[in-house]
Amino acid sequence: MTMNEKENRNFFVLLGVFAIVCVLRYYDHFIVSVNTTVFAFSYKLGFISRGLSGTALRVLNVLFPYDFMSYDGIGLVSKVVTILFFVILFVFYATCLKKCVKEVHQNARCLIFFLSIFAFPMFLSAENFGRLDVYLLIIVILSCILVLYEKFEWFIVPLSVVAMLIHPGYVFMDINILLVLLLYKILVGSEKKRKKYIALFAVTFFAVSALFLYFEFFSHPQGLNVYEEVVATAKSLSDNGQNYHDHLINHDILGEDVFWAEWDWHIVNFIEFPIFVVLFSPYIYLVGRFYWNLIQKEQERMKKGAYIIIALGAGTILPEMILKTDYGRYMFAILFYYIACVLILLALGDEGATMQVKGLMRYLRNHMTLSIFLIMYAFLFVPFRDFHISDVLEEFYDMIIVHLPYRAL
Repeated sequence: MTMNEKENRNFFVLLGVFAIVCVLRYYDHFIVSVNTTVFAFSYKLGFISRGLSGTALRVLNVLFPYDFMSYDGIGLVSKVVTILFFVILFVFYATCLKKCVKEVHQNARCLIFFLSIFAFPMFLSAENFGRLDVYLLIIVILSCILVLYEKFEWFIVPLSVVAMLIHPGYVFMDINILLVLLLYKILVGSEKKRKKYIALFAVTFFAVSALFLYFEFFSHPQGLNVYEEVVATAKSLSDNGQNYHDHLINHDILGEDVFWAEWDWHIVNFIEFPIFVVLFSPYIYLVGRFYWNLIQKEQERMKKGAYIIIALGAGTILPEMILKTDYGRYMFAILFYYIACVLILLALGDEGATMQVKGLMRYLRNHMTLSIFLIMYAFLFVPFRDFHISDVLEEFYDMIIVHLPYRAL
């Protein structure tokens, strides 16, 4: 075993210990109603939005001598899926380290640790434990791993379809990482493989777009006919047999626009988001500087175009930010996108990204006090929540809202 391999092995051991610490520190042992209500949906009601998870739960209930159609059953499934998320995330990290040049392994490990500060606690809090986002992130990470290895790449199409059946929000929050990877392969890859990646991109994009349009506009045929049944099932799956998430049912079963029904949560977003931008500005500056330099210093036209697409790729989340309210989830998705894309570029052996990462890490090593501050400061924001971005942002919100004439949540 070489010295570099030993360093990677020791790093993953320490990262595993850090993951365990995060579980012990942030796991709330509770699932909120929005994450149990979705399992009341199933294809028994028709080909409806978010119907796959509830259907799969019912299949498990038939196959095994355990009551999966219960709060505890959802909790058990959520625990298994959360463990799977950690495993897939570690496989992604290992893939990136294996494929990038040895000279940047130490830098890649720094990026991995920084991303893990936010990723490890994300799905452990009550707001996000068992959330369908974790299924989507597993799928997009697995898809990227297949493309990085260039093995079984056509599986990304059925995987993307499965993701859309779980949650149509995949088209905004998660698939951007996969699509920019495919576009990079199209613009920068060899002529021999370009047609394959054009086909992969086109089929994947068409499949998820078609499913999104169907679920948004045509998947509510039964509506009021099944509303009471869904509500009763949702209540039975909650922690106390009474809770359920009415906005979720109204949107996915009745097809209602819930923007104004969630207006109080939008107020929370209007107050917290500008504060978050200010507080998070050191990281925004460093990431922005990285991508700006990456684009500016590239002379090759096709590669510059690929960098621009990657830099703008997180813009797919904007519709969610405009129409929806879970800014904690959106901020995590944006952060994960930008750091994961850097790791993917390193894994692809991209020279521009390699040089920019070296320059950034050199700067941070020369300013060690700043580096330590950036690591410690990051813990102030974890875990990301849902409509409250994080605990510290909720505290700012509470201080501000009491001075406003309109009292939101």
